[in-house]
Amino acid sequence: MILLEAKRFGKRYRKRVAVSNVDLEVAKGEIFGLIGPDGAGKSSLMKAAAGVLSYEEGEIRIFGVPVDSEANAERVKAHIGFMPQGLGLNLYPELSVEENIDFFARLREVPPAELARRKGRLLEATRLAPFRQRAMKNLSGGMKQKLGLICTLIRCPPWRAKRRRVVPGSREATRDTRRAEGAKGDPKGASERGVQSYGRPVC
Repeated sequence: MILLEAKRFGKRYRKRVAVSNVDLEVAKGEIFGLIGPDGAGKSSLMKAAAGVLSYEEGEIRIFGVPVDSEANAERVKAHIGFMPQGLGLNLYPELSVEENIDFFARLREVPPAELARRKGRLLEATRLAPFRQRAMKNLSGGMKQKLGLICTLIRCPPWRAKRRRVVPGSREATRDTRRAEGAKGDPKGASERGVQSYGRPVC
């Protein structure tokens, strides 16, 4: 089953070509990484797939639905977890770690029992459990990234994508988060910079 498909995808910013003629298929159960230098078009492709960026060439489909209009973008967003680049862009600074998680869980209509289970697992996996009452604005940069990841994964969408820089020394937390997620057979995408800090792409 193909969950994400791009055909001859291209994006321009005025006269500058950000990315051109990209073909991509991601099937159920795959983990994949988009790896490349700055300006290679990784963010453009991922944002377009998440329905938050328009594009001029080709097509992108999520679960067979073309992401080519605002209406269709809204249809697929319910099935996507997207973590934007930048510290805390999707978080609320005055809310605590736990309040941020609960807020996004309510937006995504996560059942209370599932919320309690997933929140506990993800807080432990990211080592944020001791800081659950700390305000987001008082977190370190790495903690903000982890909290953003939890808020993205709290609903366990079928397709999860994140745009991030690799932080050296964070391999253990990344591995534990993947273990907490378990082998669900759902695709995950990661766009990485500085991937030499790891021996392999991670997401």
